[in-house]
Amino acid sequence: MPKPVDSRTTYIPALDGLRTIAVMAVLFYHLDASWAPGGLLGVAVFFTLSGYLISTNLLRAKYRHDSFRLSTFWLRRSRRLVPAVVVTVAAVFLVTALSTPGELGDRVGESISSLLYVNNWYVIAQGQSYFDQFESTGPLDHMWSLSIEEQFYLVWPLVLALLFALFGRRRRAKWFLGGATLALAAASFAWMAHLSNVGADATRIYEGTDTRAGGLLLGALLAILLVRRNGTAEIKRFPAEVSGLVGLAVIVVLVAGMPDDSPFLFGGGLVVLSFATMAAIYSILDQRTLVSRVLGIAPMRWIGERSYGIYLWHLPVTVYLPKELDDMPLARGAAVIVLSFLLAAMSWTLVEDPIRRNGVVEPFRQWRAARRRARRDEVPGPGTPRTIFAGATVVLVAVALMGLPAAVTGGARPGENLEADLEALAQRQEAAQAAAPKLPTRKMPTGDRITAIGDSVMLASSMALEEEFPGIYVDGAVSRHYEALPTIISNMEAAGTLDQFVVLGFGTNGAAREGEFEDIVDLLGEDRVIILVMPYGDRWYMPEAKQQVIDFAKKYDNVYGAEWCQAATADTTLLRDDLIHPTLTGATAYADAVHNALQQWVDREDGVPSTC
Repeated sequence: MPKPVDSRTTYIPALDGLRTIAVMAVLFYHLDASWAPGGLLGVAVFFTLSGYLISTNLLRAKYRHDSFRLSTFWLRRSRRLVPAVVVTVAAVFLVTALSTPGELGDRVGESISSLLYVNNWYVIAQGQSYFDQFESTGPLDHMWSLSIEEQFYLVWPLVLALLFALFGRRRRAKWFLGGATLALAAASFAWMAHLSNVGADATRIYEGTDTRAGGLLLGALLAILLVRRNGTAEIKRFPAEVSGLVGLAVIVVLVAGMPDDSPFLFGGGLVVLSFATMAAIYSILDQRTLVSRVLGIAPMRWIGERSYGIYLWHLPVTVYLPKELDDMPLARGAAVIVLSFLLAAMSWTLVEDPIRRNGVVEPFRQWRAARRRARRDEVPGPGTPRTIFAGATVVLVAVALMGLPAAVTGGARPGENLEADLEALAQRQEAAQAAAPKLPTRKMPTGDRITAIGDSVMLASSMALEEEFPGIYVDGAVSRHYEALPTIISNMEAAGTLDQFVVLGFGTNGAAREGEFEDIVDLLGEDRVIILVMPYGDRWYMPEAKQQVIDFAKKYDNVYGAEWCQAATADTTLLRDDLIHPTLTGATAYADAVHNALQQWVDREDGVPSTC
């Protein structure tokens, strides 16, 4: 029997491990590592993986809601990708102004095209060469690949919607959809080979969206073939075991053995690499395979989770390192890796994760509220994009200044500015302490800031929740227990679908085990608002499950109880014949209970529900 793998409800650590291989290949390529002449292929691995993941999300939305929910999809992609790019470009621009102002003219066009996600076409139009640029590398020379991905994210959902309109209602719709996607990928690769054969510019071939779309489309093809209408992906164990070993081996061989000037690169190398990545992904989806277990170890997960930031920052760091390190490749490589990892960790913690989870405005609100509550510390706390911008700029400026030929002399005496700064901080602190802190006004969250996870009762109430909170992300499943939550939460964190407000509807299939809910709260974090729905039923464990909701709401300030049990007890006509699942009217009552719990948060009321 094939093993179903539902990456909607199961976090797959090895996918982050595959990202690690991709980003480290690119990093070592830019460090001119002799054993990774084909490290540029790491970008192609990213393309195919992105095509798979993005298409999987789109297909699940279509199968569950009969809609791709494009506005929500594009909003989540923007939250995930744009903030870190803005911070990187701004930091690079400022560092250029401070360290090498003569290069500002070059940076303007690169910066604007990067922020508009058309950098690849800007580079092509300027006649720049990707393959010669590393003799004089620019800090934004890698932004072309992000532009291709963003262009794909904008266009592919529309193409997929068109394909569904044409073929979605046919008996073998999956094969029609897959065939059309394969044809598009083949056309892209064929166009690449044709341009190579007629002697077109290598940069035009390598950075063109039309020529590189093939890798992304093959990832999309894998999603179309694997994702079923119930949201799961069907994986067969033995083929997965073999495909993973073969696919990973091919990736390693190509990275280690195919230089960037090889005629095979455009004549089939990128095609082979894309299929090898597909094979690796297929294997990884079955977490029992050797490849999935190896790539899923903790260090690989950590790097992969931050691979976007590592990719963004490694080239600016490389460019601004002192030229004296060029003669010390080991020291230079170590410095690039350490500084890139440091900046990526800052970016993930302070910019990417907060904004993808809560949007752009909410992290600033939380930061400002924390500042108003501060009594002793007037230094801006972490958690805002301006903090990572300041920190990243400091790091890059320090690196850049180390490379300047001479130091600037003169200035204040040691300690003079420090004393003045401390005096100013003391005065500001006294003023802050004199002012009474005011609590910020809370508003009812909109649906796009709410994630709901639960069992079949929540699944039966999903339409009512979507009507009550348009844009809410609902993930309900039959026979689901609290024990499934850690992997669900981790997966949603990785996919960027876990919002600030989390509704948990469990207990129908058993009470939480000792320490289980505590672990869940630790995973979600104290900055999230958790709505815990009180279950209803006559099972032997139900009294404990209901009491746990009360106990957890008492124990944690960010947990609020939704009184679904109370509503069902007061009116059993809200229930179906099994006296567990809600009718259509009952589903509305379920959604109302969630709304009332959120209203308690808005009004800063006690979130402890009454006994049921």
